[in-house]
Amino acid sequence: MLFLLVTVVMALPSVGQWTSATPGNYGDAFFSQWLLRWNVHALLDGQASVFHPNIFWPARDILVYSDSTLAVAPLAAVAGFVLGWPVAYNALYVAGWMCSLASSYALARWLRVSRPAAVLAALVFTFAAVRINLHGNFPMQFTFLAPLSILLVLRFLDERRWWQAVALGLCGGAVLLNIGYLAVVLFPALAMVAAGWLVATRTRPDARLVAGAAAAGAIAAALALPIFVRFSAQGDTLRPRYIVEHAVTPRAFLSPAHGSLLYGWLDDLTDAPFEHRLFPGAMALALGGAGVASLWSRRDPPPDLRRRALVLVLVSTLPALVLAFGKFQTIGGWRLPLPYSLLADVTGYKSVRSFGRLTVLPLLGLALLAAVGYDRLARGRAARAGPALALVVGAVMLLEYKATIVMSPRVDTPELASVNRALAELPDGVVLELPMADNRHFTYGFIEAPRMVLSAIDWKPRVNGYSGYSPPGYSETVDVLNTLGDGGPASPEALAMLDRLGVRYVVVRMAPLDRDHDAIGRAYLDEAGARRVVDALPPERVEQARTLGAALLIELRPH
Repeated sequence: MLFLLVTVVMALPSVGQWTSATPGNYGDAFFSQWLLRWNVHALLDGQASVFHPNIFWPARDILVYSDSTLAVAPLAAVAGFVLGWPVAYNALYVAGWMCSLASSYALARWLRVSRPAAVLAALVFTFAAVRINLHGNFPMQFTFLAPLSILLVLRFLDERRWWQAVALGLCGGAVLLNIGYLAVVLFPALAMVAAGWLVATRTRPDARLVAGAAAAGAIAAALALPIFVRFSAQGDTLRPRYIVEHAVTPRAFLSPAHGSLLYGWLDDLTDAPFEHRLFPGAMALALGGAGVASLWSRRDPPPDLRRRALVLVLVSTLPALVLAFGKFQTIGGWRLPLPYSLLADVTGYKSVRSFGRLTVLPLLGLALLAAVGYDRLARGRAARAGPALALVVGAVMLLEYKATIVMSPRVDTPELASVNRALAELPDGVVLELPMADNRHFTYGFIEAPRMVLSAIDWKPRVNGYSGYSPPGYSETVDVLNTLGDGGPASPEALAMLDRLGVRYVVVRMAPLDRDHDAIGRAYLDEAGARRVVDALPPERVEQARTLGAALLIELRPH
């Protein structure tokens, strides 16, 4: 109950919008909502391949252009059936925060910290800037798989139960399917923990350990193999260009979440990019320092096996911190090469774009250190003083982490969705929505993702789309087809492209779906612009054109 209350206060303060809005902006949050609905639709429909969503027609295997979130599809199917959308998405969103609190708490408790300290560790890991700032990024909700996987590894090494090996395999598969960029730092960390445990306990791997590890690896591989094969087949299409500015810098760790309640002045001072707001909080840093002192002190009792495992976990999170700094850092005019430069061409690592997200693993290390530090400071205090101290420290932490939670109203209103309901009644055919959002412009996702959510009403294939990547040649498609709204007869190139793509329906949006990105000509066309599209097409190609709410639907004759 405590975790639910804290989650609502921190991550979903607008409870009254539970049924009418989605946490996050119209870009990533709406993309994730569409993706969950596509996964459910494709897996239950039986006629559509889940790997070929209804965007970027006629490109194939588009699912691998982002984290697939396939691991949560069964839950999404049940939630969608019971609650409807977007309530189902909001329920999964809340569940993700609660799982983060619960899994980090469970790991801290197993590592011999007190209950109050474990709660504080959960608050640090769940709500620090790198997490709360990206509240609209649904895959980040699955960072709870990091403490859960580490806990399962430690318990399997200690107890050798088969259910632990199976659960670990399922977690590994879920990481690969839902939050792939975490895998490149989490899996090496798990290996470090396992190897360190065997060395610390002077244990030789026995048959059960080897078989359990093999079973876990086989389960994870079986779950992720279909995605991995298709991902590898894309080649350099899914290899982003390394951008120096995307790597973390030391200043990022002084940058609070956007809209921080307590540290707005620090936000203005650091002015960090959105992905580089990584300030873990002053209280967490202070307690973490006390934790380091406690582990270093020789006056404390000799650590038992589980407390030694804590050191293993802490050490295993450090490589992720180093990798987050990218290929190099420039210090005093000197360019200092870093380990990521050696891994930049390795599968998995070469696809990293948002380096700041790698810091969720060292954040877990800091959270555990803060728990140890709290226990040291609370040691020897009166029994009644302990809970009061934890309450004060926890309240300060939550105050430090409290930041603006963006809520975006749903777009399936009669005005905006009537054209999609009409499409659902029409014969199958490819849909082009105009104007196409430019994938080279920052408004790209804010324009296309809400349209994709509406496409779940009819599920017809779209020429348009938005994801982590775009198919080769997509920018040229945007440039050519957007000329249909320029005025004058359509160019031979545009008409040939319509034919090649097999476009049967053209939807001209005459109102923006995201009111914060409402530039005419980029997000929508006015009535005159919509009429220009109709006039640009040869009359013999147009079967009919009709206005449906805030859109014009043009039906083309099969050509």
